[in-house]
Amino acid sequence: MKIYNQLQKIKNHLKQNKKLWLEHEYNENGKSYKKEFFIKLHNNTFHVGLDEYLEDYEDATDLYRVHIRKSYTSLSEAMTFITSELHITEDEIIFKCNKS
Repeated sequence: MKIYNQLQKIKNHLKQNKKLWLEHEYNENGKSYKKEFFIKLHNNTFHVGLDEYLEDYEDATDLYRVHIRKSYTSLSEAMTFITSELHITEDEIIFKCNKS
């Protein structure tokens, strides 16, 4: 039941706001990195993305450490990918939904 409620909360957020965006900045070896995750709802398709890059290379996707894009027709499939492959927790996403 908890999973259903979480999926419904995420789906409602996406229907209302069209996207959900998470950003993290961190330093590694004295360099500033950004990690950005998004999930968007467009034409009943859930688009998922993850980018990780040196801040200086924000516009150069070919230099990104990570640049992933996937699309799903089901939110539960998208969330399975997000949690298992991208290692972003449902709690992080729900927290963002609650803040917006």
